[in-house]
Amino acid sequence: MLKISQFLHNTVHWLIAPLYHRLPKKFQHLMLFVISGGMGFTTDGTILLTLEYVFNLSPFIARIFSIIAAVCVSWLAHRTLTFAVQKAPTWAEFTSFVALAASGAILNYLVFSATLWLNLSSHSLPAMIFSSLTAMFYSYLGMRFGVFRKIHTLKHK
Repeated sequence: MLKISQFLHNTVHWLIAPLYHRLPKKFQHLMLFVISGGMGFTTDGTILLTLEYVFNLSPFIARIFSIIAAVCVSWLAHRTLTFAVQKAPTWAEFTSFVALAASGAILNYLVFSATLWLNLSSHSLPAMIFSSLTAMFYSYLGMRFGVFRKIHTLKHK
């Protein structure tokens, strides 16, 4: 697992190096958070569409597998890139991340629904964008002060 993490870390930093080093530290961290989330999103979409269109699975069944894969990729990417965790992964850390991801998905759906129900937006796309940004902020705080808290605190003391 650590070899995969090191490969991921080195590859992403090599790809983004020209822009990354020109940004202030806080924006570097934000950039890695967005890249890590994007890796999970890309995994989710790729597996969903592959299972649905290549293997003819129902989108409802395919989505279960794509979400599982996306959560695993997101966890690995966030622990490796966003928070640069050096110690070996633990089951407790992974289950904390899964719980955060599940609660973030629920929050996303509730904010989306409330935005439409309260007529704050008459279209679903702005509601989706608002709810996704809300969930992204919630997820970052949950990772920073929850899942990866001890690691991040020790690293920056």
